[in-house]
Amino acid sequence: MRPIGGLIARVTQPGFRRRAPATAQIMMDWVQIMGPEFGARTQPQKFSAGTLTIACQGPTAMELQHLTPQLIARLNNHIGSFGENALIKRLRFVQLTTLPASARPVAPVRKPRPAGPPPEISGIEPGPLHDALQRLGLAIRIHRGGG
Repeated sequence: MRPIGGLIARVTQPGFRRRAPATAQIMMDWVQIMGPEFGARTQPQKFSAGTLTIACQGPTAMELQHLTPQLIARLNNHIGSFGENALIKRLRFVQLTTLPASARPVAPVRKPRPAGPPPEISGIEPGPLHDALQRLGLAIRIHRGGG
């Protein structure tokens, strides 16, 4: 039997060659670090030589440029690197070609138009079926714009 600590390096080393643990931490916790507003409109792309590349739309990049010192401090604080040992020293902004799923525009919710009185249903006695048919007729009228 070998201690598990001796095996961890062999298991994690190939993964860490591709992406450092700090970078993986930033990628996983991106929305938490950036907050819901910026986290939904941005994506971390890569980290190399002290520069974190962030993809975002043009207007968002302008906003983030003004917040660069605070963002660098927040990112370094999250991964536990401080002062002169800070890993992230610069931010680079690139154009985001596709929006993250969380930032894609959502169809606006339409407010229902006043529909007037429910349509009269003849030949069916009052009850659950009668009420359901009235609601269906009302929904059709609203959908067609004949409120």
